[in-house]
Amino acid sequence: MVICRADRAAISYINESGELRLLKHRGLSEEYVRDRQLTRLDPTLSGMMTTRLPLIIEDIDEFANTSPNYPVWKKEGIASIVTLPLVSEGDVFGVIGAGSLSVRRYSKTETDAMAILATQAGAAVINARLLDQLREANKAKDEFFSTLSHELRTPLTPILGWTHLLKPFAGYDPLLAQGIDTIERNAKQLSELIKDLLDLTRIISNKIELDRDPTDLAALVKTAVAQMLPQAESRGISVEISLPDERSSAPSTRCACSRSFRTSSKRGEVYPGGRTGVGCAETRRRRPWRSGRCRDRGDRHGHGNPSRIPPVYF
Repeated sequence: MVICRADRAAISYINESGELRLLKHRGLSEEYVRDRQLTRLDPTLSGMMTTRLPLIIEDIDEFANTSPNYPVWKKEGIASIVTLPLVSEGDVFGVIGAGSLSVRRYSKTETDAMAILATQAGAAVINARLLDQLREANKAKDEFFSTLSHELRTPLTPILGWTHLLKPFAGYDPLLAQGIDTIERNAKQLSELIKDLLDLTRIISNKIELDRDPTDLAALVKTAVAQMLPQAESRGISVEISLPDERSSAPSTRCACSRSFRTSSKRGEVYPGGRTGVGCAETRRRRPWRSGRCRDRGDRHGHGNPSRIPPVYF
């Protein structure tokens, strides 16, 4: 408004029907906003949509018999208008306009300044649209992960329930015992993956909650190795566990530690025929608790580059 010494200003976008919808305005009455009738086919705008050049109307009475919006302009007291297109990738998606209450001419300096403002406003509108699209995409992704985890958990519950009920019969046949153990182990592993998936969505949405409780690291190591051991043995990999004699615990999040140990155990699976070691050790600090370390010795019998393998995971 200051740039063109205008009394009214507005930024509008063009919807799918070709109608101009207000995004922001200054100085316009509520009655004008309600009654405005502007489309991209309006005689005051159609030429600008084609040429993508500034449209200057020094006297609005020139369109008294052609523009459906003329009565609304007159009622608002607008006498002259300068309008510029908002362009993205060659297409006009909106307009920015300024109106004066008197008939007047607009200088080249004023229209050039408005052109710069139109470029900046167009970029701002596009960025806002992209941000909205990103939010919608994230919302849809979160809903998908939530639905997926629910659908995956539903069949897991009876699987784990039946394996628990069938365990007393495992002693009748070694093959039956092995089958029940395999089903239970894989079902629990899938359950952990679902928890990891939910944790990932919570981290992205800043809704993750960490409860730093004393955690038995040795028990977590044993659980993680037990889950990975069948896959490791099928590839000829020996897994060695190194644990302290005394109970080793640290104030940390159980699910995060468990994930770290599982990752450490699985690292060795990409090097068949080798040996991997997983364990935890205590380090003394000035704090009144112990902290745990998970180490992967990285002995692959020539596979890969052990010197580039991080020795400490957390």
